[in-house]
Amino acid sequence: MTPRKHGLPRLAAPEFVPDSDDEGLWDPPDPMLMDAGAGGELLVAQVRLVLIIAVTMIPIVNLFTAPYLVETYVGLAASTVALLFGLAVWIVVRRGFYRPWLGFLTSAVDVSIVTATLVSFLLLDTPHVAVNSRIMFCVYFFSIGASSLRMTRGSARWPARSPWCSTAAC
Repeated sequence: MTPRKHGLPRLAAPEFVPDSDDEGLWDPPDPMLMDAGAGGELLVAQVRLVLIIAVTMIPIVNLFTAPYLVETYVGLAASTVALLFGLAVWIVVRRGFYRPWLGFLTSAVDVSIVTATLVSFLLLDTPHVAVNSRIMFCVYFFSIGASSLRMTRGSARWPARSPWCSTAAC
């Protein structure tokens, strides 16, 4: 075994252990993991639809109980966009289409929709909703957690970093 910079022995052969975190970041997964990635993407698409339908019920109920609130319309618009995207992804994946970049795309769009919703709350002068929204907080966690079902390192790392970047930008 060859010693590493910190003095600990390397447990695997050097060709299997990348020297940097970014080496092989966008490499496609092992062909044997492609089926697992497709199955994971289908599972995420189904859970995404159930979650979005549940979240969409909140602004619909608010339309009848408190139609004067701005956050009702922002939530309805965001959940409608998310529902259309989730339905399109579910149909595409259910028909057998899967590529390694699909996980990155869906993760990026999920996190971007939540971020755009929070920014909309800020722009519409309701920062208390952007900061204290229990629903958006849970959806962020789902978006980040769903990335763990992806089989590439690039699509698993970006969603975990993007909420921090978007929060810092606000």
